[in-house]
Amino acid sequence: MIKLRITLIFLVLGFASSCRHQAIVNLPTGVSNAQVNNWVNTTNSLKDVQSATHGVLTAAVDLNHSGVISNNDKYVAALGALGRANQIEVEFAQFLKTVPNDWSLPVKTKAAAYTQQILTQLGAANDSGVLNVKNPKTGQSLSDSIGAAIRVLKLILQLSTGTARLFMPREAYCV
Repeated sequence: MIKLRITLIFLVLGFASSCRHQAIVNLPTGVSNAQVNNWVNTTNSLKDVQSATHGVLTAAVDLNHSGVISNNDKYVAALGALGRANQIEVEFAQFLKTVPNDWSLPVKTKAAAYTQQILTQLGAANDSGVLNVKNPKTGQSLSDSIGAAIRVLKLILQLSTGTARLFMPREAYCV
């Protein structure tokens, strides 16, 4: 149980790491600061989502091995969905590496598609009911971690569809 709490603490702290700042100099013609910032924010946020997904996956396996989560169809479904989400996240990260600092329409469209696939898998894992473990606090912690990842993914989706509305600069709320 202590291992689970430590894992969840690191997951929560990991989301703070998306507040990284990169100095942008010598931009190519036609590339704006906003495009590069959106690419950087998406890349950093994706790393946080990957950490959260992997942490929930690891915690679910640990809870299964300790007998807190039963080894049944719901567990298998949740594990499969978390594994698929993790796999899509890796593919998304590899794609972003092939298009550094590019936030053009084709990149945004592909980013939105990857994000939607990950959201679907995390939703399936959360909806499977396997995370409703005997201890309500443990179940809530797992559900909160998935919820945090989903919120970050929705921000990535907003960045990729152009609907993001940030009312203050990231520096104002990133400590």
